[in-house]
Amino acid sequence: MSRIILCALLLCGVCVAIPGCRRGSAKKQTPIDAAINDLLKGPREPNIVFDARPNERKVRLWKDDIYELDKKFQGQKDQLARKLKEVIADQEKLEQDSDSNKIVEAGKKAADDKESELEYKAFKARVVEFYKLKKDSPKDFSFDSVYKYFLRGDYYFSKKYVDKVSWEIVEEHKFLVNYLDKSAFGVTPAVDTRAPINVVNPDTRHQYIAGFRGGGPDTFTWDGKEGPPLKDSELTTYLRLQELRILRLYFVKYASPLLVRQQPNDTVVQSMVYGNPWEVLRSVDQNTPMLAKNPPEERDQKKFEAYLKDNAPPFVLEYLKDRFFSLNFKVDLRNDRVNLQNIVACRTIPFETEDPTTKAKSVWNHVVFSDGSTGAVPAAVVQAFRQELPQKTEPTPGSGGGGGFGGGMGLGMPGMK
Repeated sequence: MSRIILCALLLCGVCVAIPGCRRGSAKKQTPIDAAINDLLKGPREPNIVFDARPNERKVRLWKDDIYELDKKFQGQKDQLARKLKEVIADQEKLEQDSDSNKIVEAGKKAADDKESELEYKAFKARVVEFYKLKKDSPKDFSFDSVYKYFLRGDYYFSKKYVDKVSWEIVEEHKFLVNYLDKSAFGVTPAVDTRAPINVVNPDTRHQYIAGFRGGGPDTFTWDGKEGPPLKDSELTTYLRLQELRILRLYFVKYASPLLVRQQPNDTVVQSMVYGNPWEVLRSVDQNTPMLAKNPPEERDQKKFEAYLKDNAPPFVLEYLKDRFFSLNFKVDLRNDRVNLQNIVACRTIPFETEDPTTKAKSVWNHVVFSDGSTGAVPAAVVQAFRQELPQKTEPTPGSGGGGGFGGGMGLGMPGMK
């Protein structure tokens, strides 16, 4: 027996001496990425409970302001229940009365506008917070950085409904990353977005952010000050140009390591992505030629699509496959933009302009250049790489069907639906 005890004590001593036995591997553990950690946590319990309720229990309140009612009857459950029953009864009576259509439509519009206003307010506050964190880092003022900030921050707006069984006000979380589908960065309202060549500079720090507020466009500065007015059609154009810039950003991220001996997060590649690739490559040739790959690695369409699937917002790959985007896959990133040979992509569907004096019509395509600037060029310029016109109807940016870019394509995690 004493031998058994002695062996057991010896074994315990060995375990204490070896780091891996007492607390796992001695190697420093890699922390879980914040975005992945959020996924592991799963949805919050209130969301699960609410989503599990049958749809007939969820009622949109338009006859009265649900947000004001929630404040007014805070902590008064019975009084709130009585008030909700009364309002819903009146609301349903009006909905069933064909003579009250205008009243119903006006009430629903007012409720939608109020909700949009509050969601916009929450979005704007987060943009200003982002500015405070990143104002000293120019490269962070890209859609990609804003997108990741909203995605990882788990920021949401609480949309309120009435539960028709428990007669209480319940919440459904709308994540603010989905509000980016109707928000444009780098807006210059005084510029004609139909004009040729350079209409939007990629450096957005000194320009405006635009979003749909209460159904109409609104602009503000990075630090939250009010900006100049903007038309619906202008915001739609800016959103479409922004979509092109997002495609260009991920294309340059993919293509740059094929030209230089750098990883995606290294300085040279980052400079190409958030700056002018041909200027960076010229500097590499002059100062650090050992970094240049001669000859460069070939681009592979399938690998690029796989890269988009794993890294980009889902709509980028969908738009390419649906032919709303046409990518100039062989674009020369070493070429400057004087001769228009460094157009990275265009929107496949052209648009027309008419000269007010001669009435002559011209056909244009919106394009994005390798440095991230956007504009419009004559349709003939992009003829060499422009795809056939898409068979589907082009989504309207900011229409919000399902909360994604272009009316429901989605701004969730890359590669996920």
